[in-house]
Amino acid sequence: MDLLSFSKLCMLLAVAIASLQADAAPKASLATLPPAPAPAPAPSFENITQSLTYGGEYSTFIQLLVETKLDVAFQAIANDTEGPGLTIFAPTDAAFKLAPASSLLQNITESNKTRLIEYHVLTKFQAYKDLQRSNNNVTSTYATDQNGGQGYKVNITFTGGGQIQIKSDWTTAFYRTTVYTSSPASIFAISQVLIPDEIFGLPPPPPPPSPPPPPAPKAPAPAPSTLSSPSKVPASKESSFSSPLFIPYFSSLLASLLLLLFLIISAP
Repeated sequence: MDLLSFSKLCMLLAVAIASLQADAAPKASLATLPPAPAPAPAPSFENITQSLTYGGEYSTFIQLLVETKLDVAFQAIANDTEGPGLTIFAPTDAAFKLAPASSLLQNITESNKTRLIEYHVLTKFQAYKDLQRSNNNVTSTYATDQNGGQGYKVNITFTGGGQIQIKSDWTTAFYRTTVYTSSPASIFAISQVLIPDEIFGLPPPPPPPSPPPPPAPKAPAPAPSTLSSPSKVPASKESSFSSPLFIPYFSSLLASLLLLLFLIISAP
């Protein structure tokens, strides 16, 4: 074999070896890499409107949430597990039929409708046990924040009777049941629609108390009895000598005297 042929053979061997090394290198590197971790499961968030729908008696409140698009805003807060959360007081359908809500909400504007729903939401998560520790707590609502931190507050109290009451300017609502509670969102059913005076003005003063009833008339005095003692017959003003009984009495006396006189005379 001449020198030229030997050189070509060496070059072919070098190319073959380099090709084999190139094929083996990625296989070795792939074999040493750890397996990629499985993707983390997406967090499970509570769907606010779905929870209310399952409750079965909140259709009016759900309708207002959707009309004002606050369902989207509140859902975003409920999805933020790092945020302060929220607490929703949801009036039942029966609550919307009670006065004063039944009349005040008939002609409410769209902007006031939004404020009304915001007024039913606290700006942080509160569990039922947190509400039980309330004692005349004046609490800001989502409407307070949207109004520059002014007004739209509620008073939350755990009463001596074991009830949780949420007092607005017009109404006092009571806790009815827990629809859902798990940080960062709570939904509690209440018995009345909360009515703020920032929308509807101050409530009318209560009617004055009724005057006391007039005193009962006294019973009339009993009539005098008709069985009274017989009245004495007044003595006659005429002389007893004019009485018709005097004449026979006088005659008898005269006869007795005459008889006595006769006996005296005739005696021996």
